[in-house]
Amino acid sequence: MITEPGDHMLKATVGRREQFAQAFSLLIENAATTAYGDAVEELLEIGTEDAA
Repeated sequence: MITEPGDHMLKATVGRREQFAQAFSLLIENAATTAYGDAVEELLEIGTEDAA
């Protein structure tokens, strides 16, 4: 993977999720327990670090 100095690559890997592709704007239950939840958690941590 090619990155520039200072770029942050997320550790979470999110692949294609039919569970979400088929949602058609309906509520998605338990999304936080999937890789999407891991990615959001990491983004929130980065935001907290940047704010400090």
